[in-house]
Amino acid sequence: MKTMIKLSPLLLLVVSLVGCGGGAAKYLKLESRLTESNRDGEREVTGSPQYESTYRGVTRVAVRAPDVCANQNASEATGAARQDAAVSTLIKTSCGVEMAELERSLTKRGYQVMSWKMLSNIVTADNKVPYLEAAKRLGAQVLFQVNSLERVNIFPGQDARIERRFYQSNKYGETLAPAALAEGSIASLRPLILKQEDDLRRSARLGAMLDVNATVVETGQSIWFYRASKIEQLNRDNSASILLTQKKKQGWTVTSPQQEAQAASDARVARSAEMVAVSSSGRSADQENAAYFALVRNAVDDFANSFASGQSSSGMAGAPVPPRAIPPPPSAIPPPPPMPRP
Repeated sequence: MKTMIKLSPLLLLVVSLVGCGGGAAKYLKLESRLTESNRDGEREVTGSPQYESTYRGVTRVAVRAPDVCANQNASEATGAARQDAAVSTLIKTSCGVEMAELERSLTKRGYQVMSWKMLSNIVTADNKVPYLEAAKRLGAQVLFQVNSLERVNIFPGQDARIERRFYQSNKYGETLAPAALAEGSIASLRPLILKQEDDLRRSARLGAMLDVNATVVETGQSIWFYRASKIEQLNRDNSASILLTQKKKQGWTVTSPQQEAQAASDARVARSAEMVAVSSSGRSADQENAAYFALVRNAVDDFANSFASGQSSSGMAGAPVPPRAIPPPPSAIPPPPPMPRP
């Protein structure tokens, strides 16, 4: 009897703690990560039988600029610097940056590229001279007509998977030990995070779309067509998380993490100075223009490689093309030896 009297206060304490804990909220943290593989934008390459039989012999080309161009200087177009209205540009050529990229890519593939500006000057000097005639005067075999080079926002195709993980948590939203849940419980939690997961997938990306066709200068026949878009790669956080709470005999509901109270000792500490480490990588003053210019360079490189390697409507490249040897000018070719006299 005396033993029972001594133990009863302990038993009362245990019963009291269990009773209070039964109504306390439990917390669960649900983390979701989207792993995706973006498919590039639209790409269509079409070649005629004449192109497939003659592209290996093409060595001299010219590029015609589109009728309308963005009037940007090099620093604006490439994103190397943000243009200040108070700073005037001394020299700027309309279409110059983009056309230089096209000519650079073709030159890297071994072609002799006639200056697009010289081509334009011939046409401008005499309005009756068509571009094909001007290209012929420059000795070009193929004229590339740039129909458009556009900055676009694209919703790319995605091959993606969603990974969800469940953790024990507290009212502050801290990630604790992994939580094992039954399939029925997991099914009830999925709708709670679907909106955040949809937001991860529905973001438009910056893109560059290039449309070009190739015409034989001698005959005027269009023999090859290229249209493709390049899309900026994903560079943002691709995860989402929610904090859930559950009371006794109730379902899980979304809640906001509470702010942890500042320790009293921190409030009493006074400092006259502090040091914070800061690290940053170099970046363009205009990130969007820099990202777009990188896409433009990617697009024009793909265009030049596609033409040089024999890609047609099948999407397959022909046999590798050896580097093109630049023919010497006529003045450098030695005359043939004299014929022997009979």
